[in-house]
Amino acid sequence: MLCFSVNAQNGQAVGSYYSTDIVTTLNGQSIDCVNIGGQTLINAENMCYYGFIVDWDNEQRRLDITSLSKASNGTPPYVTKSQSAVGEIIGNYYKTDIKTYIDGKEILSYNIGGKTYIHAENTCTHGFRVLWDQNSRTLSLESPYYAGYCYNKLLSYGKAQSTDAVGGFSITYNKEGLFCTQDALYSTISFSSSAEGYCISLGYYQNAGLFHSSPIFDLLEPLVSGGNAYPIFEPEKRYELVNQNIVFKINGIQAKEVAVSRYNGNGHKTFHIYAYDLPHFTQQEINEIFLSVGNINNQSEFSMEVPQQSISELILQKFKTHPFDYINTHSFESKTVASLNIVESLGNYKTELYIVDNQTLEMSDDILKQIRMFSGFDYSYLQTYGYTSGSDLSIYGLQKEYYENYLVFGCTSDSQKGAFILDLETMLADKLW
Repeated sequence: MLCFSVNAQNGQAVGSYYSTDIVTTLNGQSIDCVNIGGQTLINAENMCYYGFIVDWDNEQRRLDITSLSKASNGTPPYVTKSQSAVGEIIGNYYKTDIKTYIDGKEILSYNIGGKTYIHAENTCTHGFRVLWDQNSRTLSLESPYYAGYCYNKLLSYGKAQSTDAVGGFSITYNKEGLFCTQDALYSTISFSSSAEGYCISLGYYQNAGLFHSSPIFDLLEPLVSGGNAYPIFEPEKRYELVNQNIVFKINGIQAKEVAVSRYNGNGHKTFHIYAYDLPHFTQQEINEIFLSVGNINNQSEFSMEVPQQSISELILQKFKTHPFDYINTHSFESKTVASLNIVESLGNYKTELYIVDNQTLEMSDDILKQIRMFSGFDYSYLQTYGYTSGSDLSIYGLQKEYYENYLVFGCTSDSQKGAFILDLETMLADKLW
C-alpha cells in the first residue's frame, strides 16, 4: 500500500520507499531507482550519464534536464542491487522546493538523501517511450531521441514559377511516394518529428515560388500565432480557425491541436505547421503523412520525386550500433567509396572509421588494411582529412605525381601523429609524414 502525506511541506516526508526487484533502464542502461508502492522513482541528477544535459540553478532552485541527440557523457554509474527483502521499507522520500523540468516541461520531483528523484512512469508525458516487461521485471525508459521519435525528412524542393499560385494545396507522402497538387511546387517541403509533436515546414525562396505565392500567404497569415512567431505563443486561441483551413494527419489520425508560425528571412519566407496532439511514431512506423491547406476541390494530384538520402546517411543507418551514434565532423564521398567516422557515443565513447563501397554499402576492409600497414601509430584515432580529385594537393604537402581520386587520412593520437594518402584506383597507400 502506498502511504503518503498529501499536504507535506518542503522537507517533510511524503511517504516510504521500498526495496524492489524491478530493474529500470534509461536508454538501454540500468539507472538507480526506488519503488514507492507501485510506482518507480529514478535519480534525476544521474541522467547526465544517459544522453541528457543536467543543469542546476541554485538561485531559482531549478533542475533542468535536456535531451541530447548525441550523447558523449561517459559510462553510467554502476547500479547496486538492494540487499533488503523485496517490499522492505528502506527509507522515506521527501517533498522538495526544487522545480524539475525535462525539455522545459515540469515533472514532479522528490528529495531522497539530498538527491532529486522523479517519477519514471510520468516521463511518458514528456515524449519518452515507457515499456514494462512483466517476465523480466524490467521498466524501460527511452528518451525521444533514443526511441526514434526525433527525425527529419526532406520531401521536396520548390521549383521556379512564372504564374501565381491558386491558394490551396495538398501533399500526401506514403509508401508509394509523394503526391501533391500544383501549389505544393512553390515551396520546399520538409517533415520533422520531436518530443513535442510533428511539423511540416513550407519554405518559399526567391529562386522558386516566393514572388508568386501571395495567394498562399494570404491564406496562412491569419492563422499564424504571434506574427513572426517562433516558437508559437498561445496556439490554442487559434486552433478552431486553423482547423477550418488546415488538415494535418499522420497514419490517418487527424490532429486537432494544429498551430502555425512564420519566419521571414533574407530572400525567403517559411511557414511551420505543427501538430501537438498526435501519437508518437518512429520514422519506420509512419505509413502516411497528409496535409491540406485551403480549398483543394477540383485540384488534380500528381506524383513528385522525393530527394534521396545521402550515401553517408545510408552508411550511418546501416553501421551504427546504438541510436545515439552519429557522424563525427565531415564525411567524404568519391565515385567509388565513402569515408566517415561514426562516434559510438553512450557508455564507452569511441570513434570508428568506416570506408564503404558506394554501390554495395559494404565495408572496404582492403583500404583500411593498406592505411594500417605503417607501424608505430594508434589507429583507433584514425580519421579522414579529405578527398581530392584533380584539386590543388599542395595543402596536404603532396608532390605533383599525385593527381586525383585520393583519400587523405590522419592519425590524431597524442603519442604519434601521422598523415597518409591512398590511391583509390591502385589501392596503394603512402605515408606523407
